[in-house]
Parts: sequence; structure tokens; C-alpha cells
Amino acid sequence: MTPGTYLAALRQAKAPGLRTSGHLPGLMPLARAFEGGLGTVEHQTYLLRAATPREAELAGQVAAGKLTAREVMRLSLESCDEATAHRAFRHMAARGTAVVPTPYSKSGSSCF
Repeated sequence: MTPGTYLAALRQAKAPGLRTSGHLPGLMPLARAFEGGLGTVEHQTYLLRAATPREAELAGQVAAGKLTAREVMRLSLESCDEATAHRAFRHMAARGTAVVPTPYSKSGSSCF
């Protein structure tokens, strides 16, 4: 799903006052989803993407067909940065987005 389609779906759901929850497409920067009104991020491992300064680069590689979602998680974990993570999580909280802490994989993280 493209970021534009994802954001349009969020707008349609929010118009009648529905709360949104979902998975995130590989091309969608997490900050855009937060700003678009995503109520809840499913799976804590999506937050790895927000915790790396390489998020935009990795999304570009997904768009080019060079990386899979699992590879993005691994590379995000390897490049996890505490300051980047804290900024992203503060932004997420300020926009009212929560996270469902169900794991998506067994990757684990010492970053946050």
C-alpha cells in the first residue's frame, strides 16, 4: 500500500470519529502515520523503524525492491539510535498514537 492510500484510509476512518489501528506499509515513514492520525501501531517491532536514523534510506530500498520487511527490521535494529528513538517516541505520544506491544518477531532489541 502506498503512503498516500494509507493516509487517505486514515482520513476516511477518522471523519466519522473512528479510532484507527494498523500495520504500517514499508514505504510509510512512521512520523507520517502518527501525523495522519494513526491511533495504535500494531506490533512493537514497527518501532524499530522509528528508532533508526536510516528509516528514509531503508524505505527507499524497500520501494526499489532491494529489501524485505524482515531485512528492514534487522538493519533497523543494527542501526538503532537511542536519541532518534526518544525523539520518535515523544512525537508519537504528542500525536496520541499508542503501540500494541505484541512482538512480530523474536528479534528483540536493547535499543528501547
